[in-house]
Amino acid sequence: STPWLNCGVLSPNVTLAEVAREAGVGLATASRALRDSPGVAAATRGRVRAVAERLAALEAEVGSSASSQ
Repeated sequence: STPWLNCGVLSPNVTLAEVAREAGVGLATASRALRDSPGVAAATRGRVRAVAERLAALEAEVGSSASSQ
């Protein structure tokens, strides 16, 4: 099960591992941040969500340009 996928930020083609690596946190921290679980600092939560949104936007942009060709 991937509850963090339903957080409204990630797309199916962006992995939690990518988000964690880019945000400089572990997988568990990235997962907790995206699920708004307690125990994650506000700054960390914001950084993880920002990275996830950026990666999802990049993925959508790539997908959009590929489908329009």
